[in-house]
Amino acid sequence: MPRKKKTTEERVLEQAVKHWTSHKTGTDSKRIAATLKLDHEEVKKAMLNLEAAGLATLNKDETLNEMSFGKDGMSFTPVVCHIIFPSKTVLTENFYKSDLVRQNLPVYEERVMKGSHTYSFAYFNEEVLRKYLTRPDLFDVSDTVSGGHVRYMGEDEALYVEIRHGRRKLASGRSAITVFVTDLLKMHEAEQRYWHGYEITDPVFAEEDNGFADFLDVNLEGKWISYKDPVTEAVEAIKRTNERLGVEIFRRTENDLLHAPVENTERAYCDSCGELYKLIGNDSLNIKVLKPYLVANFGADHSEFEHKESKRPLTGLQLLELIQNKAGTGDDALKTIKSIGEDRGRAAHATTFKGDPDKIYIDMFRDQCMKLRTALDSFSEKVVEAVAKTKDGEP
Repeated sequence: MPRKKKTTEERVLEQAVKHWTSHKTGTDSKRIAATLKLDHEEVKKAMLNLEAAGLATLNKDETLNEMSFGKDGMSFTPVVCHIIFPSKTVLTENFYKSDLVRQNLPVYEERVMKGSHTYSFAYFNEEVLRKYLTRPDLFDVSDTVSGGHVRYMGEDEALYVEIRHGRRKLASGRSAITVFVTDLLKMHEAEQRYWHGYEITDPVFAEEDNGFADFLDVNLEGKWISYKDPVTEAVEAIKRTNERLGVEIFRRTENDLLHAPVENTERAYCDSCGELYKLIGNDSLNIKVLKPYLVANFGADHSEFEHKESKRPLTGLQLLELIQNKAGTGDDALKTIKSIGEDRGRAAHATTFKGDPDKIYIDMFRDQCMKLRTALDSFSEKVVEAVAKTKDGEP
């Protein structure tokens, strides 16, 4: 019995599937017409029939430039084409019928072979970033309110990661790490499995999300937007305080382990407060700088640098309070530092963390960072003003 001749639609779809499996993208009607030696308009009509049957989707009437070479050199001729994308059903069926099913493809490679677009998103639990944030020697990580990046800095191909990630708010108030599938495809198979273990399969998103809108504008629209980054802003405020006062009252202005919590737990929140406190607490405040600063700018007496009763020397925080009082800055900076220190202390002494499922600890930490930035900026500005008045002989 003679083999049934394939219809034009079947031949066009076959070429579209072949192109998808080799290039992971759609193909145009002009290319298929040339391959099958068919009339271009016939192929376009077949594509419309395939779309009507639910076997493909089309980007219709796209203008492409056909390149040709002649005696006058290279030239381009505009051609109106349809771009065809086989449906997930068609590609999934092809996957199981073809040799692809026996190739043990990495998880996201397999997903694309079954029809997921390379520039679609996959969503992950925030904890997926922990592995990278805790190894600043191996990974360069930026993680802001809108998103950031993860880049491997070593030479082991099995650990290679270079992704742009977004943060998309969930209806629960938490956020999901959002990654383009095309970036996941570049990872080693083991690294893809690691990410897959944190994937959120059916995320429910918040209705309004300005941070994620910024991520889309930057990565899909090409806009230049600076993401909101409370952690970095807090660190920059610490540096500005040193710069404005003209002395390094904070000895430490960098901490590679400082980042927003990657788990929505009280423990993770307290740990992040601990890393931040390393930059602003007694271990960072420079007593050898604070005392001369008080003497030179506020006429402090050395007797003020010890407790009246115990005669014990003042700590860095107590010297900071002395500057605060003499400059009349208000107590926001010291209150914020102490608050962060208290939260850090809970991690050091607690034997259990019950937490609160209704709290978003990641947002709480970012709020602390923003409070610290505002408080330090106000403190340093007012100290500079007070010093200027003192030098001008004003009371």
